[in-house]
Amino acid sequence: FSYAGSLSGYLNISAPGMREAMRLALLDSGRFNIDAMWGPPWDPAWLRNDPFVFAPRLRDNGTRVWVFAGSGLPGGLDQPRSFIDYYNTANGMGLEAIALANSRAFQIRMASIGANNVTYAFPGVGTHQWGYWQEQVHIMAPDLSAHIG
Repeated sequence: FSYAGSLSGYLNISAPGMREAMRLALLDSGRFNIDAMWGPPWDPAWLRNDPFVFAPRLRDNGTRVWVFAGSGLPGGLDQPRSFIDYYNTANGMGLEAIALANSRAFQIRMASIGANNVTYAFPGVGTHQWGYWQEQVHIMAPDLSAHIG
């Protein structure tokens, strides 16, 4: 790939507790079975799909990478009006905090291997919801266009 973007992604899925956290998140968001993605947690496919593990390949291939994660704190796009909205905002706060921790770990990993092909965006607010990703896509679009030919 010439370009990879992560908007509130989990970029260190081999970290302790991440596979279990992802399982719970998918169950909560629609009773999805995470084993359908890469098999059970001990399947080697998990490692093959972990950006933290294959970071050297992203560097060596010259893949342009964009990483975004909000802080987990509600911002202007979070306007809960009902109980379910408050529930979703609270869930979004937790999910985004995990995404931020993973993204920061990935940032350290890339820096430790001398990768300079990554742009990071870590705003002071933002939960795990579409509005923040939509804003980020607009910010990311010129970089994406410049690198995909």
